[in-house]
Amino acid sequence: TDELNFTGSVWQDESLIDAARRRAAQGQLALTRQQTNLRLGLVHFDDRLADGGHAASTVLEAGATQRMLNNKLELSAGTAIALDKTESVDLPARHRFSARYAITPDVRLVGTYEISNGERIKARQLRGGIEVAPWQGGQVTTTVGQESIGENGNRSFAAFGVSQTLQVSPELTVDATIDGNRTIGGQPAAGDLVNPAQPAASGGQITGNLLFEDFTAVTFGAAWRKDRWSVTARGEVRDGETADR
Repeated sequence: TDELNFTGSVWQDESLIDAARRRAAQGQLALTRQQTNLRLGLVHFDDRLADGGHAASTVLEAGATQRMLNNKLELSAGTAIALDKTESVDLPARHRFSARYAITPDVRLVGTYEISNGERIKARQLRGGIEVAPWQGGQVTTTVGQESIGENGNRSFAAFGVSQTLQVSPELTVDATIDGNRTIGGQPAAGDLVNPAQPAASGGQITGNLLFEDFTAVTFGAAWRKDRWSVTARGEVRDGETADR
């Protein structure tokens, strides 16, 4: 219907340099109204690790967004509840609260607080920033944040991003982005974790024995949509602190 829709997707992400592979499936039911959005979904990741090991996660996702003050203020809350093991590093159990306030039609203040809880680690992340739309189809985002990883220390970081979308035709859209992440202070090592095979639950990855990697990434994408069909493609070049891909 105009207000209620269901989206389903399946995909496979396979490494070209080792045995790592991810198979994923996701389904989401969304209700969209003028002032309120509601969503309920199920996500499953099945990972084959580079060393031949296996990790899987299945979570039930739910969320709500409420717009107020003539759409100037937007409040959101979301949760991902584990239905089975949450072994995949990119799909932990987590809870997120966020707010966006439009100072002007082109400038917004944004803030997010995220709670991640696992059997081996507990993490909290607070970030805030500014979103600016300087021209049609363009967006610039800057954020700073603080992350607490249980007893393993704190990390301060800054992130930036620029995106541009171009409507080539009614069916074809192309876009490009550049984004990055920089650690300002407090870089816990992977060895600080109780379980060294599990990175921080609230984001990040283990790369070069680091929980977090400074990086700059550039992406190019295209989407074609007509009637009930859609086709998307995307490529990314990433210049990381310890790995390029």
